[in-house]
Amino acid sequence: MLWGDSAGFWETVYGNPLLDATRRLMPASSDRFDEAIFFAKRALEEPAHHSNINELNWLVGAHLTAFIGITDAAKIDYERAGREFRCSPFELEVKLLPDEDPVSANRAYRDLRNLRTHFAVPLVVLEQRCLVYDIARGEGDRPKERWYFKRVDWELVRQLNKPRLCELDVVRFNRYLNHHPIIDVMGQMLFVAYAVLNQSARELDA
Repeated sequence: MLWGDSAGFWETVYGNPLLDATRRLMPASSDRFDEAIFFAKRALEEPAHHSNINELNWLVGAHLTAFIGITDAAKIDYERAGREFRCSPFELEVKLLPDEDPVSANRAYRDLRNLRTHFAVPLVVLEQRCLVYDIARGEGDRPKERWYFKRVDWELVRQLNKPRLCELDVVRFNRYLNHHPIIDVMGQMLFVAYAVLNQSARELDA
């Protein structure tokens, strides 16, 4: 996996640990964050070869579960601190409207996890695509083989009990997935969680 494919998000998150105050004030959600990073790193270390696709699906599935658990654990951290969670940075991030979260990635993570759980949908595919990164690095327009999230099937999403995505969200998210390998998607999601965790800790420490 080319680390440059993450547009800088993965390197930022992996190279900058959570603030000490964040780990002290939000221990449960910090632990879930570390778990999400652990499984993402394991997934990104898998060579781009079809023989690894089952293991990669397991690792990405574990990453999704841990990532979703960050918000659930943050509720516990807020409760232990005697603070209201409903107006926290976490709650505001989760409830972003489609026009505020144009690719719907936060809500998509939950639907992806549920599709995997209820329909055994593969999460990743190995495909050859040419990305902006390749051209920017002067490597021409020859497609390279990389791991990508599998495009979301709206017909399956609508069968979930409580889907987070509408049909337009799915179109937007799939458009985003076309141009971003998994290292980029996971890196951006972890970067958002990293920022929200530290912001929440500052709020609790105020």
